[in-house]
Amino acid sequence: MNRSYLRALCLILLVAPAASAEEFPAQDVTLLAHLPLNAFPTNPSSGNDCWGYVSPGGREYALTGLRDAVAVVDITDAATPVIVASISHQNSNWCDIRTYGSHAYAVNETGGGLDVIDLSQVDAGIVTLVQRVTDSGLSTCHNISVDEESGFLYLAASNINQGRLVAMDLSDPADPVIAGSSPIAGFGVPHDAQIVTYDSGPYAGRELAYCSSGTDGFEILDVTDKSAMFLVSVNSYPNHIFTHQAWLDDTRQYLYVNDEVDSVNETVIFDVSDITAPFVVNTYTSGVDATDHNVFFHAGRIYEAEYRAGMRIFDASDRENPVQIAWIDTFPGDDSAGSGGVWGVYPFFPSGKVIISDKNRGLFVVWPDSPPLDFSFTRRRAPGRISPDGDGFPLRIEARPGHVVDPSSAVLVYDSGQGPVEAPMVSQGGDDYFAFFGSVPCGSLVQYHVRASTVDGIPVRSPLSAPCGSRVAVAAYASDVALADDLEQDQGWVAGVPGDTAVAGVWTRVEPIGTDAQPETDHTTQVGETCFVTGQGPVFGNLGDNDVDTGATTLLSPLLDLSGAERATIAYWRWYHNSFSQIDADEGNGPNEDVLRVWISDDDGASWTFVEGIGPSGPETAGGWFLHAFDAGSLIDLTSQVRLRFVASDFFAASIVEVAIDDLLVVEVSCESGFSELDNPRRVPATTD
Repeated sequence: MNRSYLRALCLILLVAPAASAEEFPAQDVTLLAHLPLNAFPTNPSSGNDCWGYVSPGGREYALTGLRDAVAVVDITDAATPVIVASISHQNSNWCDIRTYGSHAYAVNETGGGLDVIDLSQVDAGIVTLVQRVTDSGLSTCHNISVDEESGFLYLAASNINQGRLVAMDLSDPADPVIAGSSPIAGFGVPHDAQIVTYDSGPYAGRELAYCSSGTDGFEILDVTDKSAMFLVSVNSYPNHIFTHQAWLDDTRQYLYVNDEVDSVNETVIFDVSDITAPFVVNTYTSGVDATDHNVFFHAGRIYEAEYRAGMRIFDASDRENPVQIAWIDTFPGDDSAGSGGVWGVYPFFPSGKVIISDKNRGLFVVWPDSPPLDFSFTRRRAPGRISPDGDGFPLRIEARPGHVVDPSSAVLVYDSGQGPVEAPMVSQGGDDYFAFFGSVPCGSLVQYHVRASTVDGIPVRSPLSAPCGSRVAVAAYASDVALADDLEQDQGWVAGVPGDTAVAGVWTRVEPIGTDAQPETDHTTQVGETCFVTGQGPVFGNLGDNDVDTGATTLLSPLLDLSGAERATIAYWRWYHNSFSQIDADEGNGPNEDVLRVWISDDDGASWTFVEGIGPSGPETAGGWFLHAFDAGSLIDLTSQVRLRFVASDFFAASIVEVAIDDLLVVEVSCESGFSELDNPRRVPATTD
């Protein structure tokens, strides 16, 4: 193999996204699956809360709150999550979900009352909206809670009872009935609540509501008698502004409290062993500026949704001194205070999987620990070139202590530009496997990763960032690099040409500044810093970064000499985002109206041939690094005056258009039949299964 090609290809091997948006930094958290917002049937503009459900058959489901729906996603096989159903509701920034038995309940702040959703046949793919409860004029509600021991659902901050706590009897889960409410005078409006029934200790037989009541701090209510609820205590803490949410530990001695508006990343720990006089014992922080939002305790750990800092996990073996042990950042590049990013987490699945709902980036399924499987290439490295006729490579899959590999789950996933293909690996005995590529078009760049699961259904990929980050190989019998430009140095690009009309967001080569719409890092994150983006400088808060406005801006590649090439593959990584509004990202005024267009010329721009257009809508219009590769000779003559042209435009008001280009790669390939650098798959030993 040509060694210069191998070195050049390494510029894109390490972080090459295959089919999704971007990579998400993490420590001791393994990403199992990611469903961006545009993967859901309604293509919502934002997400919100989440909850979980386990069917009688043992299948696990994520209940994901979206701006316009509740989505039910089967995550049993986390490698291939399946959207089973979507129950629409009125557009709202908020949607809160809880379950009881085989039913789910959802509310929002726009209208429609309480949605009652039947999950009894979800394993068969059937999810039914039973009714929308509007008793007593119920229309809007901020939050709900369910006490599974007592069989009651509670409304928090609804449009009835002036927002105070309202109890609904779930004796018939399909038909909740209002059973009582807290008094109005002297009671705060609960923003959220956890309700528990005590079956032992000094409060045995009592049902208590731990209410996060905004400016009123956290309140403890006795709700045992639904017709005579009473206030037990009202509690505050230093720097209290707005108590957002709280959760008890398993002993019910400690309560972990988050304040959403205090501008401090700090969770307050209360000792609530005496509910008449709780007191602060300590605070803890994840050490960033992000806003702490929702917190849950499970199996000795605290799982916390911290908006722009993602999900944070704390070891709470010492209940009064939690220690951060793991995290995943689904909002990379910005850990500042404010909304955006992770809204909710759900850590209660029997399998140990955790789901994360991200306001901007959809649903994540993670394993809250290091990967249970290790992959290693037994020939020193992953292949960088494969035979177009079909090829393969050996590798080893080893389980870490406490885990066992499911041999039938081992697959090679590859995409030559014609859609992903999953090819089962062949076991060679023990921990050894062989992965096979089928035939692929000569000259194509093939993105690939390998995947296997444990016997209890935890999938692991290599690279770990796949499918957002896959390896890349060229399909050819021989190859050489004409250009591998990581944009760290100026190699002759031209930013801006006569006739451009954009008044802002013109092309510039810089280290990008992470926003909701622009990447935090260039594509070559491990070996570079800069790429071309459409503008810099803070405009419209975190939504845009001098996004393209009121016209078009042009970027020209260096002049390419392909006059001696038999065949040439040209590839580049692009980031395109046009899904936000400048006025209000949640309202979506003006998104998905603009396009990015790419042309190629063989006469230095005297004439142009169209290569591709991205937008105005589609799966690659909401950010993320995506590879585009094409056979240049199928569009133009291979001359000494080849050049690319990228034109980003925004001709519509109140929209955000951000574009980035990185890692231009031009490979001269030979498609004359020959042998790959790897063993021909026909010579691989037969399976020993």
